[in-house]
Amino acid sequence: LAAGKHVLQGKDALKFLRTRHGVGDGSDLSRISNQQVFLTSLVRKVKSAGVLGNPIYLYSLASAAARNMKLSESLTDVNVMVAMAGALQDVELDKMVFLQVPSRGGLPAPYSGRVAPIYEKANIIFEKLRNDEPLVLAEANAGQGAVIAESPTPSASPDPSASPNPSALPEGILGTTADTKTCSN
Repeated sequence: LAAGKHVLQGKDALKFLRTRHGVGDGSDLSRISNQQVFLTSLVRKVKSAGVLGNPIYLYSLASAAARNMKLSESLTDVNVMVAMAGALQDVELDKMVFLQVPSRGGLPAPYSGRVAPIYEKANIIFEKLRNDEPLVLAEANAGQGAVIAESPTPSASPDPSASPNPSALPEGILGTTADTKTCSN
């Protein structure tokens, strides 16, 4: 793609989601950045277009998902997917967090070229999920292959003497929220 804004649909969107080469370091981990760029944009589009409040659109999307994805048994029911989507209607964009499980490469043979979780950080995420605690990023960091194009405007000026948010995830966890506009590079 040439530099600039693009609206991708169909096969072009699928190619973007699958692209590894030419993005970041060319790895699957860099591809996650593209997928987060896509998902944050999709969430903003779906919420702004009123799709979540329109049952006809929701059933159409859920039916398309059921036809085109291999889903867990509980998600094959279109009504379940519609109910889940409807629940997102009142969730603010800054509360929708997309994370990459912290991982590292450089594994010894026979695992060369693979990655392993960094459990000290990953377990913090998993524990928060188990306890139904919010996942709060200290700052948006979309990872390799994506850049922050437009950060959300803070609701209040930060107090320089204030301590960091104690519920924020540790530094080094890659992720973004749906209200952070990113682009692939």
